[in-house]
Amino acid sequence: MIDAAARTLVHFLWEGTLIVLLVFVPLRLLRQASARYVVTCAAMLSMLVLPLATFVFMIMTRDIQTLPDMSGFTFSSSPLVRFAVQAASPQSEWTLLVVTVWAIGVVLLSLKNAGGLFLAYLWGRRAVIAVPSECYEAAIGVAARLGLRRVVRLRVSSDGITPLVLGWIKPVVVIPAAALKLPLQQLQALLAHELAHVRRHDFLVNLIQKSVETLLFYHPAVWWLGRQIREERENCCDDLAVSVCGDRVIYAQALTNLEELRIGVPQFAMAASSGSLVRRIGRLLGKTYPAYGSSAWLVAVIAACGIAILAGVVLRAQDRNVKSPVAVVAASPESEVQAQDPPRPPQPPQQPQPPTADRPPSSSTSSYIDQLSAAGYKDLSVDDLISFKIHGVSAEYVRSLQAAGFNPSPSDLLSCRIHGVTADYAKALQAIGFNVTLDQLISGRIHGLDPDAVGQLKAAGFSSLTFDQVLTARIHGVTPEEVRELQNSGLGNLSFDNIITARIHGITPAFVRKAQQSGLKNLTFDKIVQLKIHQILD
Repeated sequence: MIDAAARTLVHFLWEGTLIVLLVFVPLRLLRQASARYVVTCAAMLSMLVLPLATFVFMIMTRDIQTLPDMSGFTFSSSPLVRFAVQAASPQSEWTLLVVTVWAIGVVLLSLKNAGGLFLAYLWGRRAVIAVPSECYEAAIGVAARLGLRRVVRLRVSSDGITPLVLGWIKPVVVIPAAALKLPLQQLQALLAHELAHVRRHDFLVNLIQKSVETLLFYHPAVWWLGRQIREERENCCDDLAVSVCGDRVIYAQALTNLEELRIGVPQFAMAASSGSLVRRIGRLLGKTYPAYGSSAWLVAVIAACGIAILAGVVLRAQDRNVKSPVAVVAASPESEVQAQDPPRPPQPPQQPQPPTADRPPSSSTSSYIDQLSAAGYKDLSVDDLISFKIHGVSAEYVRSLQAAGFNPSPSDLLSCRIHGVTADYAKALQAIGFNVTLDQLISGRIHGLDPDAVGQLKAAGFSSLTFDQVLTARIHGVTPEEVRELQNSGLGNLSFDNIITARIHGITPAFVRKAQQSGLKNLTFDKIVQLKIHQILD
């Protein structure tokens, strides 16, 4: 049994290489993401079935002793071929070592995958925030357009990092609370992407893929193929999401905004969402990339190793009486060069689609670059230019912020545009006494801080509030009317911290009046807080 398992593992070195070589050419020719996804999944399934068939064949073949003895051969090829032939021989002392190392690797990767799956489900169970009604309605509409008849639960998590699909029998779509701040059209596009995963049963396919990658972890071709499957899976769901929302630019904006919200947060394993964001956005906007060009070196190395292993298998079939040295041509440098796929000249990138709505018109890409350069933003990268164009960053917008006293970096400028920071908004806050920074402006827009409400809050008795205190009041939902009622409730002159404490514990003017009408004497604010905490009057 151990000998059969060891020989199966060795045989898969050339079997897996052959599968990848057969798949690599169709992937370069096919243009539709769905077709490439079917090809890569079929190849991954073949990588699972072929070793099983080889193992069964090894078990059923009992005439192992008839195999030729390789001890009489003299090899002039690489040590890799000599090791492969020795490892494939039934008399090898390496069979137990090969199986042991393989088993240890499988156990370690299984524990890693199980831990990632457990953490993902734990995160899903912690998603307990109530889902807004408009989000539910958007999800129902998207599911209807996708033709999805399965029951899908929708949850919102305060510590979420990205929309995530969990489960196959009872799927759950978890949305980060930050995503609820996105415009409704962008939120619908993100929901369409995640519901597309549910419709395509991607969670189940992902589990099977992880199992194959765990069992055959030692072959680089398996990991290369797994990466292609994940990339094409995301491309397929992107296409479905675009077909539902009907606007590639809106969906690209949604992906970019979501990435802004999740920067610096780790990702969970076993999530049915991955892929390069830049490549995905570029693909949505019509930009082309060299087909798998970055993996050409890996395929060439795998091909060379596979041919060398195949040469070792062929040598086993030679007559045991052959005493002359064997020259293995497959392992020579010339053959390795032939095994590599000829390089394909990269295609020039296409320009992004023209902006819509409030984006400034431009006659050409070069004039847009010149306008930004004149505004002080020179030597921008292609990714910066694409992001600027998507979000409508114009030279006029840049100059308006500069006129307000700000000189943002490219990343800060993009964040300001994404969150709706304008020069008028900055001037309004400056007019009521705040010397705000860009980060404070962005935070104010994220939390919906209204300069008029800030002025009313100051007029309610807190004229010396700092920007951070005003932002804290907005986060906790403190209103000027509530401040005035609490100040007039007979508890004395309350401080700003008292107002925030009252809001956190749910102390309303009605609760204060209820405590006063209950007959309790010498009531202070601290005593009111204790009454509320211990639910004395509830």
